[in-house]
Amino acid sequence: MFENYPRFAQPKNPDVKIWRYMDFAKFVSLLDSSSLYFARTDKLGDDPFEGSWPRQNVRQRDYVPNGLPTEVREYFAKCQREMWETNQEHPKFMAISCWHMNQHESAAMWKLYLKNCQEGIALQTTYRKLQESLTNSQERILLGLVRYIDYETEGFDDNYLLDPFIHKRKNFEHENEVRAIVVKGNASAEGVKIRVDLERLIERIYVSPSAPRWFAELTSSVANKYGYSFLVEPSRLDESPLF
Repeated sequence: MFENYPRFAQPKNPDVKIWRYMDFAKFVSLLDSSSLYFARTDKLGDDPFEGSWPRQNVRQRDYVPNGLPTEVREYFAKCQREMWETNQEHPKFMAISCWHMNQHESAAMWKLYLKNCQEGIALQTTYRKLQESLTNSQERILLGLVRYIDYETEGFDDNYLLDPFIHKRKNFEHENEVRAIVVKGNASAEGVKIRVDLERLIERIYVSPSAPRWFAELTSSVANKYGYSFLVEPSRLDESPLF
């Protein structure tokens, strides 16, 4: 079930374009399952700070007033250890689908998500369509814009345990991320697949600028075999310059 979370920022324009860059194998898996894959937070791999707390919060949590009796100080220490253990386990119970918000195709995102692979695709949709596609899920899903802060000088509100999953360090601000979060009931699986109506969700598919000419035809052909009639276009970054 889609759930509004007041701490999760929303775009001013819900019809803003968003993008999901992926390699061809993940695209085929998407078609085969008719599902979006949400990776467990601690398995995302690109940022070890995912699900962590800023230094300011940790310092406040670890503060123990001077002059307290020994048993009280020991109790504080026990609470601190338990909080640390709980926070460290929390990312195992969150799964995330990451999208890039941009009115235009991004050269940086192609490089970030494809790395050494030439054959990749980008799904282009809108924030509204992604939100609508998640409405009927049986899972608890949150959706919004990631906030980027300085983890050395800024902090969260300690009353909101989901804040570590809707914030990232300013070093990742270029991602301009729209994040869908599934709150999982267990930590056994590495991810969660959420069924969606792909025909309704996807507006266009772009193939990577480095892909050979035949790759767009292959992408369209594979989609057709699964019963989809997506509009597949070459990357705009592959156009010839004018002088």
